[in-house]
Amino acid sequence: MANSAQIKSSAFKNKLKVKLEEYGEVYANQDIIKYIYLIVITRKKGKDELLQDLKEFFEEQTEDFVSWVFTQKEEKNIRCRFFPHCTNPNCPFVHPTEKCAYFPNCKHGNKCLFLHENSEIHNKPCAFGDRCTKGSACLYQHTQKKQKFDDGFS
Repeated sequence: MANSAQIKSSAFKNKLKVKLEEYGEVYANQDIIKYIYLIVITRKKGKDELLQDLKEFFEEQTEDFVSWVFTQKEEKNIRCRFFPHCTNPNCPFVHPTEKCAYFPNCKHGNKCLFLHENSEIHNKPCAFGDRCTKGSACLYQHTQKKQKFDDGFS
């Protein structure tokens, strides 16, 4: 089960990818996203250090980009208000994919970054059907397989 730090990390990387795509496809590759994440989040470098690292890469846009990165870093993750009906493939908000370990005693309610048992997602059929490999961990509905009765006479 993903923890809230993993969800926040994923949301930050998604926002970063969307922002880099605004500068052009060449900027939005996974290596750059991983590098910026490593520098800002893991190594906790400051704005000045990131500016220096990215100056040649972004040229005149560096200051604007670095300022944006640091505002996103500080932003708290928020559950998408349209979930599970969100149609934006680049939605910057959190779309829960894991069951909440604290349900039914979760204090976050509809703002929880995880799924609760009464969530609408449980009413949707699994897109993988019988080929689903998640078993009981799958959050979507599965139709019961009809078992063939083997009487030994066929």
